[in-house]
Amino acid sequence: MDSLPPSSPLKPTHRSGWAAWLLPQDAKRRLRTEQTAVAGLFSIASIGFLQYAGWAGYASLLVVQLWSLVTLGGSVGFFLAIRSGWSERLKDPSLTIAQMVYAISACAMAYMHTGPVRGALVTLLMVVMMFGMFALSTRKVLAVGLFALTMFALAMTVSAYRQPQVAPAAVEWGHFIMLALAMPAVAVLAERLKRLRRRLQDQKRELRQALDEIHQMATHDSLTGLMNRRCLDELLDKEIRRSARSGARLCLALIDLDHFKRINDQHGHACGDEVLRAFARDVGQKVRITDALGRWGGEEFVLLMPDVDLPRARAGAERLRRELEQLAIVHGTSTIHVTLSAGVVELQDGEAAEALINRADQALYEAKSRGRNTVLAR
Repeated sequence: MDSLPPSSPLKPTHRSGWAAWLLPQDAKRRLRTEQTAVAGLFSIASIGFLQYAGWAGYASLLVVQLWSLVTLGGSVGFFLAIRSGWSERLKDPSLTIAQMVYAISACAMAYMHTGPVRGALVTLLMVVMMFGMFALSTRKVLAVGLFALTMFALAMTVSAYRQPQVAPAAVEWGHFIMLALAMPAVAVLAERLKRLRRRLQDQKRELRQALDEIHQMATHDSLTGLMNRRCLDELLDKEIRRSARSGARLCLALIDLDHFKRINDQHGHACGDEVLRAFARDVGQKVRITDALGRWGGEEFVLLMPDVDLPRARAGAERLRRELEQLAIVHGTSTIHVTLSAGVVELQDGEAAEALINRADQALYEAKSRGRNTVLAR
């Protein structure tokens, strides 16, 4: 009966056999179906109790059988409504209040026909109320509790009127007083449990955010927001292993911003930081979605380009060079124009990451020696 918390991180689960038929693949619907099935098992236990009352002679067998059919039919109906997805068109897809009202009505009806063992139905009523404590607001728990009090007041009145020897009025008054005291306590407990649940959910969300921030700090450069060297190392090793397994091509470009020290000396380090951020922000958006751009250190960047050959990789690096060449970076009253040089290489069979980086560094050195603002592939 309980509804789903708003932030349940549920994923589809694939099942087989009878479980696949009984439970849907959709995660939220599956959870609702499982909860309704648990409530159905409780209903079956209640039917078993009433069957015992009939067998022991405390209840009419005809009444027992009719009540059992009605209770079982209701449980099956709720299960099918949720399992099929029909209930999802409603405001409360879990049918929490509907299930509770149905169960309370069934308990009140049984109360009038179980004679000396009728007190057990009060215990069953408390279990029914427990099902709604996590799903409903305090106001709704109080409303359902008032409905339960009304139904049992009618049942107790009818019992005392029809069978005064079995259900004396004084005893029924005692039962009613205990119920009247218990219902507000259930509502208070429901509110406290809900607050505790919300607090735990908030703490879980805060912990998840903290872990995300720690992961971001560990894998990304704080200035540019690009992947840092550690993350690039791990990704490069992963791509090299993938290339060794599948034979896929892998290219790498080592990029250096030209005359970056001059920018720091003439305009200050704050301006240099802005240049790095602008490169990451404006030029970095031009890489393919499958490529990975990261800050290697200082003014050097690495661009990983999987599944491309060397000519295409060079064209990609050349596109970044043109983008940066046309970019005007404004810092204070200064407008800065920056260029880049890049060395582009393709992974060779059996080549390690260090050797690949060294070849890219040599190509970058040659590009700079040719006057900078150059992309060299080798």
